[in-house]
Amino acid sequence: MMVQGLIDRVKGILLSPKAEWDKIDNETAEPQSVITGYVLPLVALAAVATLIGMSVFGVNILGSTYRTPFFGALTGAVVQIAFGVAFVFVFAFIINALAPTFGADKNFGQAFKVAAYAPTAAWVAGMLAIIPMLGILSIVGGIYSLYLLFVGMPKLMKPPAEKATTYTIVSIIAAIIASIILGAITGIFMPKPGMDAFSGNRTEFERRADALEKANESGDLGAVMEAATGMLGGNANAPVVESASLRDLAPTKLGGLTRQSLDVESVGVPFKMVSMTARYQNEGSGDFEEITLKVTNSPMISAVVGISGIAGAEYDRSSNDGYERLTRKGDGMVIEEWRNSTSSGRYGRLVAETFMVEAEGSGTSMKDLKAAVGQISERKLKNLPKAE
Repeated sequence: MMVQGLIDRVKGILLSPKAEWDKIDNETAEPQSVITGYVLPLVALAAVATLIGMSVFGVNILGSTYRTPFFGALTGAVVQIAFGVAFVFVFAFIINALAPTFGADKNFGQAFKVAAYAPTAAWVAGMLAIIPMLGILSIVGGIYSLYLLFVGMPKLMKPPAEKATTYTIVSIIAAIIASIILGAITGIFMPKPGMDAFSGNRTEFERRADALEKANESGDLGAVMEAATGMLGGNANAPVVESASLRDLAPTKLGGLTRQSLDVESVGVPFKMVSMTARYQNEGSGDFEEITLKVTNSPMISAVVGISGIAGAEYDRSSNDGYERLTRKGDGMVIEEWRNSTSSGRYGRLVAETFMVEAEGSGTSMKDLKAAVGQISERKLKNLPKAE
C-alpha cells in the first residue's frame, strides 16, 4: 500500500467506516502486504511518537519535567512495535477460531483484515503521544476502535445477525486477556534492547509462519495458540505448575515482616499462566516497611524474553538517587532498581526460562529484597508439580 493509499484508508475507516468496511470486504490482500503496508507503519509511528514525547519533551508534574531515559524509551518503542504486529496475528486467529461457534464461516483472510484495520483509531490516537499531555486521548482512540470492530466484524465475518454482537464481545474478551498477559510479562522485565534478537533467520521465521497457517486450517484453537506462541520463539505446550504449589511457596514471615495477603491466579486461554502474589508488612510501631513477593510461571515468558531482546541485553545506569541494572546470572537474568530518596526498589530474576521471581518494596533495603527473592530457589521452582 503506497503512502497515499495508506492515508486514504485511514481517512475512510475513521470518517466513513461503514462504506470503508464494505470496500475492505471485497478486497483480496495477503496478510504480509497488510502488515508491511498498513499495520507496521501505523504501529511504528505511534511507537516513535511515544519515544520522542517521553524522552525528549517529558511529562510535567507539579512544575517539574520528568523524562524517560532514551534507551529505556527506545526499548519500549521496540517492544510496542513487535507486539503491535504480533497481536494482530493473535487477534485474527482468535476471531477465525471462534467463527464456527457463532455461525460464521472460518476465513482467515477476512479475520485478518478485521484484526488489522479495527485498531486504526487507537494507533492514530497513539501518535498524539508525541505531546505527552495529549496521550490521554489514546483512550478515545481505543473506544472508537471498539466501535470500528463492532461495525466491521459482522460485515466481514458474516455471522447470523442475532449472534453478531456476542461473537464480537467474546472475541474482544479473548483479545483483552491476551493483551493483559503480554503486557504483564513485558512490564516485569524492560531491558535495553539487543537488536540481534530481531535479525533472526528468515527461513526459521517462514517455517513458523507456515505452522500458523496449518494450525489455522486445522480449526483447533489450542493448535493456533501453540503456533502463535512458537512464532514468538516460545512453547505453548510447556506445562505450568499447579496453583496450590505456588501458594505453598509464600512464607508466613519474611524477615521481620508478616504476610498480610496471598493471591494466586491462573489463566488457561489463550496462554497458560499462573502467578502468586504475597504482600508483607511490619506490625510494629517503627518505620513502615512493605515488600510484595511475586512468582509468575508461563511458557510465554521465554517468547517475550526473546522478542524483546533480553537474551542479549545488559545495562547499568546510575544517578545520585539510585541505579538500574540488568545483568546475566548463569542461564538467567537479574534486574535491580533502587531509589535512595524513597528507600524503595525492585529485585527480580528470570529462572529456568518460564519463571519470574521478583520482590518490590518501600521503606526497605536492596539486601532485604534480594533475601525475599532468595527464599524462592531455582531448585524449588523446578521441583514444583505440574498442572495436568
